[in-house]
Amino acid sequence: MRKYTLIKLLENKQTDYEFSWGTWPLHLTLVDDFFIDLNEPEFHKKLKELLAGQQPVKTVAQNDDLMGPSKDTPVTIIKTTPELMSLHNKLIGLLEKYGAPLVSPEFAQGGFRPHVTIQRKHRLHSGDKVAVDAISIVDMQPNGDTSRRKLLGTINLPL
Repeated sequence: MRKYTLIKLLENKQTDYEFSWGTWPLHLTLVDDFFIDLNEPEFHKKLKELLAGQQPVKTVAQNDDLMGPSKDTPVTIIKTTPELMSLHNKLIGLLEKYGAPLVSPEFAQGGFRPHVTIQRKHRLHSGDKVAVDAISIVDMQPNGDTSRRKLLGTINLPL
């Protein structure tokens, strides 16, 4: 099984971009880590089919908060609009269809709390507009290396 996550990149990064677990580009997590018994090309195809006709979702950055197990990770909360929740649930439905277990199911559906982690050099501010107009697949263990991440591809939503 492969371990992936689904995000909306808020920085311009190309397919095959690799980074360490501690140097994520600015992003909004749409579905936290999961395992799926499909290789990347198969999963990409299924995701693309699911998203055919999906309109971009517009939302806005709200207040800052602290998250994480120790409540010490600074984040900017993203407004949970009905459209954003619908997109999240649609993605979760695809994973359920293929028996893909979530690493942290408490952060899905009713526990989904959209946010953008504040990075050293980049962040969102309250009132910043966010358009979920593309969804990227990130390999959480490229070549079995749990300390690395790799952007496998991005699916643009129709405008």
